[in-house]
Amino acid sequence: MPPKFKITIIAVISFITLILSVREFDLYKKTKESDDLFELIEVFKESCQQYAFDIGQYPREHFDVAYSNFLAHNLIANPANYEVDTSTMLSWNGPYIEERFLKRVYMYPGIIRIENFIETSEAFDLDSDNYPEIKGKGCYVTFSNVPLDLADSIDKKIDERLSNSNWQTTGKVKYSEKTHILSVLLVWNIIKGKVLDSNAGGGMS
Repeated sequence: MPPKFKITIIAVISFITLILSVREFDLYKKTKESDDLFELIEVFKESCQQYAFDIGQYPREHFDVAYSNFLAHNLIANPANYEVDTSTMLSWNGPYIEERFLKRVYMYPGIIRIENFIETSEAFDLDSDNYPEIKGKGCYVTFSNVPLDLADSIDKKIDERLSNSNWQTTGKVKYSEKTHILSVLLVWNIIKGKVLDSNAGGGMS
């Protein structure tokens, strides 16, 4: 085999190896991003549940590094700082989010908002019947700057493809390709001190 031909073969093999390595790294990166975001969602869910058990209300939590001084922080700061009633102040048993997760939250390249009321326009259609039944008091979280493939992977983890045709608008996960905002239902409805979360009730998986 001529030396030039050998060099060509080695170069081709090296190039193919490089391409496969890049693809493998890209797949690893996307998988890690999905796993990390899913873990944060689970942390938020547990935090909102515990806050609701302690306080009897749902929390609001806005994470935006640029405007942190002007946003609600019910999960990481005692409500006494906001001059609420004494019973709420004494019932608060936080912070409800561990510091190791807070570091990850503040490294997120966007805005994270946990809302304590689900407006009609933000209601969730859990069983894909075109009737958004989950609205009113409850918690859901929104993430800005979420690419479509990441939103798709989160939907598969949480909704397990409740509906392939309209996954972006039904189930516990919603996504807007226009705004790149991902919304996830966390917990909803307090009955006699017990929290019903998105794994309870009709039409929930």
